[in-house]
Amino acid sequence: MSQTGLKPVNTDEPDYDMTGAITTYEITVTGAQSVQVATKNRLTVGVSITFKNRLNEKANFTQTFTRFSDFDATQIIQNVEAALIEDIGNQLADDIFNKAFVNW
Repeated sequence: MSQTGLKPVNTDEPDYDMTGAITTYEITVTGAQSVQVATKNRLTVGVSITFKNRLNEKANFTQTFTRFSDFDATQIIQNVEAALIEDIGNQLADDIFNKAFVNW
């Protein structure tokens, strides 16, 4: 918001309306040292976004955005989860903003 002229409004008819839901939240193994020893894990987060542009209906979309971040398998997810979510969240926000407002 600080990098655009956009601001939230309290009205029944905003120019833009965005809704979303988290559709994926999973931890998988991405690297292995041997058959039984994982070296890297990956947190993947996906969100489904519906964007309505009342000024230009051709810009409307519904799309799923997915991003991930890897972490050492020796780390406990609860200890790194907040930092991973912040990183992934920032990437997702950039992707969604760029999709919604790329033609500015």
